[in-house]
Amino acid sequence: MNLRAGHDWGRIRLDVGLENALNRMYAQPTGGAYIGQGKTMSLNGADTPYGIAMPGPGRSLYLGLTGKL
Repeated sequence: MNLRAGHDWGRIRLDVGLENALNRMYAQPTGGAYIGQGKTMSLNGADTPYGIAMPGPGRSLYLGLTGKL
């Protein structure tokens, strides 16, 4: 769940947002694969299969302030 809000005061705009508000663990479909795990840190002989999905970013908060001339 992502929460975003913004407001304009003439020449000034304030944006605020909370990404991944519930801090849920997930993997993006095109986020890549982690292959550096296992005894030898290689594809040959590693205990884990190729293609372990990289976790997505955790909870993050952002704040933006924009001014117009």
